[in-house]
Amino acid sequence: MKPKEDESSVARAKSEPNRVDPSKPEKKAESGGRRGGSGKNRGKGKGRNRGKERNRQDEDVFLRKQLGEREGELDDTQQTTPAMELTTPAKEMQKLDIVPTTVSTPAANRQPAKEDRKKKGGKKREKGKKRKDGKRKGKGGKGKKRNGKEDNNRVASKFKEASVIPDVLDNHPEEKAEVKFDDVRVSLGKTLTPTDTKNEPKVTWPAEDGQLYTLAMLDPDSPSRADPRYGQWKHWLVGNIPGNDVRRGDVISEYISPIPLVGTGLHRYVILVYKQTKRLDFDEPRQTSITARGRGLWKVRAFAEKYELGDPVAGNFFEAEWDKWVPKVYDQLATKRKK
Repeated sequence: MKPKEDESSVARAKSEPNRVDPSKPEKKAESGGRRGGSGKNRGKGKGRNRGKERNRQDEDVFLRKQLGEREGELDDTQQTTPAMELTTPAKEMQKLDIVPTTVSTPAANRQPAKEDRKKKGGKKREKGKKRKDGKRKGKGGKGKKRNGKEDNNRVASKFKEASVIPDVLDNHPEEKAEVKFDDVRVSLGKTLTPTDTKNEPKVTWPAEDGQLYTLAMLDPDSPSRADPRYGQWKHWLVGNIPGNDVRRGDVISEYISPIPLVGTGLHRYVILVYKQTKRLDFDEPRQTSITARGRGLWKVRAFAEKYELGDPVAGNFFEAEWDKWVPKVYDQLATKRKK
């Protein structure tokens, strides 16, 4: 059973819903603060809000007067954005002062700048033409001479590094001879195989019109570089070549591919081009590709001196050692000797 006082208080709470329960602590200050309340708090809240709204309205009117627009022409975004960004008319005046600086410069004032750009562009084009002309000249004339000097220095250094000078020559060739075996191009001192070089190569060089040349290919390392008692071995010899058309020359010794003996290491194979002063009648023995007789113990120095050829005008060389192609060549040479 509940006490009578409790029952009467519950009955009064139901009959008077707005009456505050005396058993619960009062929250007048808190609820009054939240709702705006009465007295000092309520007065401060409303006054502050009204002041902000009046400032916004004054700023909107001020902006409309400055921009020369009617209130009806401003949408919601234009009305609220300036008020959010600017809080005083002085800031808006600063923003308005910046606008005239964006006025474009008259075309007459910009014209000299265009002319200056054209002049600069013209200078660049002239420099570009000069560079192109320089590249074109490099293919012939003075450029060719410069490249020739570079090739000449490289040929000299490579021939000396490989001891082709003095083993074979006293002086290096003036130019590099271009040598190509099928799809294999020979660079100075490149290592190839007898299989790579089994077919006669194509040889070209800077030839003069109407000039005759002699082409020679030799191995100074026969039977080995450490013991060259059979060197130089003549692999190819062609004279009276018009220009650099080797096929139209007078074949003295047909081409035999490199045949280094097994276990003798790398052999040097030197290709030289000499310029003739006239058409020559060579009294050298003629040799077919399967004939080895007369190819050993041959000296290119003595040959050049005999026919007054002087120093070679072009040259190249490569290195090669034994592979499976060599026995096939020896079989051909042995068969020929038996006959």
